[in-house]
Amino acid sequence: MTLGTLWLSRTRNQAVRILFCTIAFLVIYTILHMIDHIAQYVQRYMFGIWPAPALFQGLLNASDTTVHLWLNGIEYVAFIVLWFSFREAQLKQSISTKLSPNKLKHLTIAASAILFLVVFQTLHVIDHIVQYVQYYSLGIDPAPGVFQGLFSETDTVVHLWVNGAIILAVFMVWASLSALQRWKIINPVVFSHE
Repeated sequence: MTLGTLWLSRTRNQAVRILFCTIAFLVIYTILHMIDHIAQYVQRYMFGIWPAPALFQGLLNASDTTVHLWLNGIEYVAFIVLWFSFREAQLKQSISTKLSPNKLKHLTIAASAILFLVVFQTLHVIDHIVQYVQYYSLGIDPAPGVFQGLFSETDTVVHLWVNGAIILAVFMVWASLSALQRWKIINPVVFSHE
C-alpha cells in the first residue's frame, strides 16, 4: 500500500465518520424541531395561545430573530459538512466500482436530498439575514425578508410545511445512507481510533 493510498483511505474513513455523525445530529435536531412546530401549531390553532411557546420555550423554534438566525446558521453548517463529507466518502470509491441500478438509485437519492438541503438552507439563511437587517437596522416590523413569509416563523402553517420538507429530505438521506452502509458502499467506523 502506497503512502498516497493510505492517506486517501484515511481521509475517506474520516469523511464517512463525519458524514454519519452529521446525519445523526440532523436527524435528532430535525425531529425535535418538527415536534416543536407541531406543538406550536396545536397551541396556536387548537388552544388559541399566541405567541405559542411550544415545548422548548423557543430554543428550537425561536421567535427571536437573532436566535433563529443562529440556529439556522448551525443547521446550514451541518448541511454543508454533510455535503462535503458525502462527496469525500462516496466519490472516490463509487465512481471506480460498478454499482447496480438499485445501489445507484440510493446514491442518487442521497446526493439529491443533500443538494436540496444545501440549496434550501442557503435561501433560508439569506432570508433570515435580510429579516435581521430589516428588523434591527431598518426598523421594519414585521420584517418580510426576501421571500415574503416563506421562511417566516410568524406564519406557523407555512413554516410547519417548510420544515416538513426539510425533515423528509433528512430522512431520505438517512435511509439512503443506511442502505449504502448495508451494501458496504460506504462503511462508517464512527467510534474507532484509527
